[in-house]
Amino acid sequence: MSKKYWWLGGIIIIILAVLVVGKAVFHSAPSSIAAEPTVRIAYLPVAQALPLYVALERGYFKQAGINVAPISFNDPSQIINAVLSGQVDFGAPSTASGITAVSDSKKPGSLQIFALQGSDKQNPSDAILVRADSAMQSIQDLRGKKIATLPGIQWQTIATHILAQNNLSIGRDVTLVPLALPLQGPALKSGQVDALLTIEPAVTVNVHSGDARILAEEPALADIANPFYPAVGVVNSSFAAAHPELAQKIIAILGRATSDIEQNPSSTRPYLVKYASLTPTLADIVPLPIFRMYDNWSASDLSALQKFFDLFYAYKVIDQPVSAAALLWHAPSSSYAVSNSHQ
Repeated sequence: MSKKYWWLGGIIIIILAVLVVGKAVFHSAPSSIAAEPTVRIAYLPVAQALPLYVALERGYFKQAGINVAPISFNDPSQIINAVLSGQVDFGAPSTASGITAVSDSKKPGSLQIFALQGSDKQNPSDAILVRADSAMQSIQDLRGKKIATLPGIQWQTIATHILAQNNLSIGRDVTLVPLALPLQGPALKSGQVDALLTIEPAVTVNVHSGDARILAEEPALADIANPFYPAVGVVNSSFAAAHPELAQKIIAILGRATSDIEQNPSSTRPYLVKYASLTPTLADIVPLPIFRMYDNWSASDLSALQKFFDLFYAYKVIDQPVSAAALLWHAPSSSYAVSNSHQ
C-alpha cells in the first residue's frame, strides 16, 4: 500500500472492529433481556367472557406490549384442566367457579380468582327451558324426562340441588344429559332431550327463535345464592409467581375492560357477535351478567360465592370445604397498578 493511501488501512481496521463488537452485542442481547411470554387465555364463548372480548378488540393488550393468544373451549371442565396443566395461563371471566373449587380441593393453591361473573333478578343468566309447545308447567313436571346441561361436575351439581329442592332425583326421576352449548338447542328442538338447564346466550337464542320457552327462570338464585356466581376469572398460580407484574398487567387490563362494560354496555355488545356467535339483534338483547373485579367485590359477593362452594361439599363432590377467601387474587405490592391501565 502506498504512503498516499496509508490512512485507508486504518479506516478498514476500525470498520472491522465496529462490526465485530456490534455482532457480539447483538448476539448477547437476548440473554440479558428476556422477552415476555405470549399469554394464553382460555374462555367459554358466552357473555361472561365479554371483558376479554373488549380488551382484545380495543387493543388494550397491544397497547401494553403484551402478546395474547385467546383459546376458545366449549366444555367448562376443559378450561380448568388447561389452566391446571399449564397449557394456558389464564381462565378468562367465564371459567366455572364450582370446578375451580373442586380443583382447589385436589391441588390447593393452584388457582387464584381475580373476577366474578353472575346473576341477580336484574341480570338473569340461566334458566330451565322446554320446547315452546311443551305442556310442562313446573319443575315437578320434569319427572321421567331428559334434561341437558353443560358438561362437567359444576352443572351436574347445580342440577342435582335444584331438582332435589323439587323432590326429584337424578337417575331415579330425571336423566341428565351433558351437552356443550352449541348442541343444546338442536337437541331440544329435535326431541333428544325434554329440557335444558342452560346459561346465556343459549337462553335468549332458543327463546327468541321460537323453539323454546322458559319453564323456570334463575332457579339457582332461589335455591343456591343471590347473587349467584357460577363463573370466575382465574390465573395459574405458578404463572403468577413466575411473572407477577405481567399477571397483574393482564388482570388490570381486564379490569379496564370491565369498567368499559359498566360505563357503556351498549358499546361493548357488538363484540358478542364475533366471539359468542350471536346475530347483531341477539347481541343487543341478551342479558349481560354482573361483573366484579377482585378490587370491587363486597362481603356479600364473597358470601354468595362461598355458599356455592359449600354445595360441592354438601353433595360429597369434595372431601372437605373449600374457602372462597383463600382463592382470591392478591396483587403483588410492586405490581402494575390497576389505575395505570385506566389512564
